[in-house]
Amino acid sequence: MNSPSGSHGRNLAIMIAAEAVQKVLTLALFVLISRGLSVEDNGRYGLFTTLFPLMVVWINMGMYDVAVRDIARDSGAAGRLVGAAEGLQMFLCISIIVPAMLLGWRQDGPLLASTAMVALFAANGRMFLASFAAADRFGPPALLQVALRAGVLLASVGVLWTDRRVLTLVTVLLLPHALWIAAGRFWAWRAFGLRVPYPIEAPAIPYLFRQGAPIAAGGLFATLFFSMDLPLLGLHATPEQSGYYAIGARFMWMLFPLVDILTAVVYPVLSRKTGGADEGFALGRVFKAAWLLGLPMAVGGAVLAGPITVLLAGDKFLPGAYAVGGLTAAVGLFLVSSVATVHLRAQGRQMVATIIMAAACAAKALFMLLSAGQGAALVGANLVIGAFIALLLVGCAARGTAGFAWREGLGALLRAAVAALVMMLVLWPLRNATPFLTIPLGACVYLGAALALGAVDAWDRSLVRAALRRA
Repeated sequence: MNSPSGSHGRNLAIMIAAEAVQKVLTLALFVLISRGLSVEDNGRYGLFTTLFPLMVVWINMGMYDVAVRDIARDSGAAGRLVGAAEGLQMFLCISIIVPAMLLGWRQDGPLLASTAMVALFAANGRMFLASFAAADRFGPPALLQVALRAGVLLASVGVLWTDRRVLTLVTVLLLPHALWIAAGRFWAWRAFGLRVPYPIEAPAIPYLFRQGAPIAAGGLFATLFFSMDLPLLGLHATPEQSGYYAIGARFMWMLFPLVDILTAVVYPVLSRKTGGADEGFALGRVFKAAWLLGLPMAVGGAVLAGPITVLLAGDKFLPGAYAVGGLTAAVGLFLVSSVATVHLRAQGRQMVATIIMAAACAAKALFMLLSAGQGAALVGANLVIGAFIALLLVGCAARGTAGFAWREGLGALLRAAVAALVMMLVLWPLRNATPFLTIPLGACVYLGAALALGAVDAWDRSLVRAALRRA
């Protein structure tokens, strides 16, 4: 039987590897579509890429997260939740398609309807992966996600070769998503006996909606907190200033998969620990992992912002280095906030995180509108408000958790901060050197300092060894 640390380390290694492969496939798809479509059609395809994630959030309505939490506690709940989710997701999809076809038939109505159908397939397929996540089996979902991305790439290449209409390019994505759903259903049946279709149990539908809606709202506000930056900046800044800030924003979004990976791994663990005698211990460990990752990310991004910017976009974007450094630090803060959010979700207190994120979005929007601030002011707002969000969410999560050791948690945070300071002192004289040298050097210095200071103890070392052994 695998140790918990070995299992979690293997999960992290699997998901990081799968994410790397997906990034390569996504980049290839981006290049092919950009070069294969006209400027006008690229704009219409941009409508799909912008609306698709929002539609997935709406159609899924947080049901995947509810399913992972409940199945982690009771595996027998899988069929009831999947069956109810299928019915509710179809209704939510229709709520998009009907207005789209009625209000925009001659323009983008068909494109919006096709986008909604692809979003429905994406949301539906995720439900069959909830059982794997709840059982800490991330290999099958990672493999299926890579296969889906490869199928999307192949289907898109086929359309670009024969028919370059955007509507066809979007509609053809139903095929790889349908195959993905079929593979997920079959694998879930083999692994857990999850036979489909399940009868829709009426009481489960309002339960899913009631539990999932706050999660969906929280996800929407969390995404909006960073997505609003460029539109707000565009109200005051010149196109050149917006372009500099956009470099930092793009780099920030490249870092967000690290947040997704960590929260995906710890969510089923926290769900099982909720209400148990070791819930506080588990939460402390998860917070410690977030601090150990977030602090060097923030410090390294601030010190090496210039060379990273030049590496990403060239010398002409060097004035945007402030955004690269500041927004990298903001991601480090958001990592801690996300861990607190998934713990609140595991406890069924997701509305707390939703209210905090909604207030944060309103505060940042009001700050930009009243101050007419430029890029530096917006970076400052992200850092100040982000720190306040992290403080509130950590406090709310810890306050509702019996046995959480504040003193030990603050001690671990202090040791990680000192290790990050040591890394900064070593990197500062080399701050203008190539990131290919400084990033690996900084990682080694930070890890060595963390080990020497006791920020990484025996449990953490066994986790790292297990991850490296099974990677």
